[in-house]
Amino acid sequence: MEQVSNFWNSFLSALIGAMVGGIFVLIGAFLSFHYDSKKEEKQRKELINSFLNGVYHEIESFWELDMVKSAIMKLNSISKDDKYFANEIERLLKNPKDDELNKLIENILPENIFIELFYIRREEYFLIYNNNANLIGKITDKELIRLIINAYNKIKGLLDLFDINNDYRKKYIYFLEQYYHKAPPTHFDRIELLTYMRILRENAIRLKNSYREVEEAKNILFEKLKTL
Repeated sequence: MEQVSNFWNSFLSALIGAMVGGIFVLIGAFLSFHYDSKKEEKQRKELINSFLNGVYHEIESFWELDMVKSAIMKLNSISKDDKYFANEIERLLKNPKDDELNKLIENILPENIFIELFYIRREEYFLIYNNNANLIGKITDKELIRLIINAYNKIKGLLDLFDINNDYRKKYIYFLEQYYHKAPPTHFDRIELLTYMRILRENAIRLKNSYREVEEAKNILFEKLKTL
């Protein structure tokens, strides 16, 4: 009887010891998991904050480039309400007369800054954004994600418009040289020159509207970043 009692005492002691040990193991595992989770969350936040700081300075640095400032200054000088030359171009393209074409061309050249509106994309400006796209998905603020993507898309859209404008401008310069260096310039040269003048002016208005959209998107994003 005493042996049976000793057996149960030993068994219960071992069982209780195992249960207590198991509880401590579970507590230790929970604390370790909790610590690792907090550590991972802290690292995630630090990584996201570094990325957001990089986004801010990347866009701000792009805006401070001399060529960007020059292009923006020219865009701001373009009047959307100036319809005179646009209307004259349309009228003469429908009913072209060489003497009137010459007069209009001579008047347009010195007075329309859109002819000189160009921007050359020399490099990839957005390395932080392009090389860290995976971090955008780690941002928990959905509105912030939308603002970041929208701002970069607007800027890239503006640069694409400048690329298109550069192509138009090359063609315009070609026909401008034809106009001045041919003796006399042909009727076709005059028509093509006026056509590209019209295209450049219309595209200048698109560029100006695109720039305003970029500026608005940038300002909204920066205001959001300042609240974080």
